[in-house]
Amino acid sequence: MAWSLPWARKAVTPAGPDLDADDAWSQHVSTLAAHGIPEPGSTVGGQPRRPATEFYVGGDAHNGFVVDYSETGAGISAKVRPPLGTAIEIGDLPAVVVRHMDVGFAVQFGAGLALDSIESHLGQRRGAPAA
Repeated sequence: MAWSLPWARKAVTPAGPDLDADDAWSQHVSTLAAHGIPEPGSTVGGQPRRPATEFYVGGDAHNGFVVDYSETGAGISAKVRPPLGTAIEIGDLPAVVVRHMDVGFAVQFGAGLALDSIESHLGQRRGAPAA
């Protein structure tokens, strides 16, 4: 039994990129730039020289290691994984838990920070003088 579509067939257009149009990544970066947000990955800070840190959840101190950091957040390896959305302090930086990972969690800082100052803040302990 033969069957047919109840509507007319569309002409097939050749597949392939439109070389004159911006790709999705360029459009994404342009949109971010229009809102004053840097290109993703352009603010990556790297791995700290002193990765051990102390973080505070509800007044309780816990030990962990900073896996990586940027101007906007950090990845922390720790046995304790605070619930998503929990406000914590890492060193003396306020942050919010935004993602759980196999070995810890990721946080977002409350405000963008200068890369050259982040490491000193991450290593601070409560009551310790600023470096």
